[in-house]
Amino acid sequence: MTAKPVYNPIESVSTLACVIHEIKQAYGEDVKKLQPGIVSPRSLEILKPFMDICMEKSKEVRNRIKKSKEVRNDKRSDSCHDMKSRTILNNVDTMEYYFEDLQNFLRRDTTCNYGCSKDDYLGSCYSLLDQLRSSIECVVFYPDVYISRLVRDAA
Repeated sequence: MTAKPVYNPIESVSTLACVIHEIKQAYGEDVKKLQPGIVSPRSLEILKPFMDICMEKSKEVRNRIKKSKEVRNDKRSDSCHDMKSRTILNNVDTMEYYFEDLQNFLRRDTTCNYGCSKDDYLGSCYSLLDQLRSSIECVVFYPDVYISRLVRDAA
């Protein structure tokens, strides 16, 4: 059984930050044990419903752009609108990639340990979560901002 979020994690930037923090906290507690097998089943339990909600949002965005494109096909081409649509679709693709990357990382079997310390695992997880958070912010809250620009400006 997967945990269901009590609130919509993409309702606001602060609720998004809370979910990211919950995943970091669960991963941090689980990685302290560093047992053979799945590193953090609790992180995956939090990630799954969160990921489902975000993937549903990405479908909505793709459908909205597709409908917009169909409407514009009857009119003359608008290159500015096309660039905006490409930026948004690139952000959606990036967000989906980061979700997959994080999910694969959380499922990583630590039996071999890969020569990593607990701090290495934590650092990698936190980095992946920060990338994911930036991509979700671009898709949900700032659709006109290209992800790499948001990350660069935040640094």
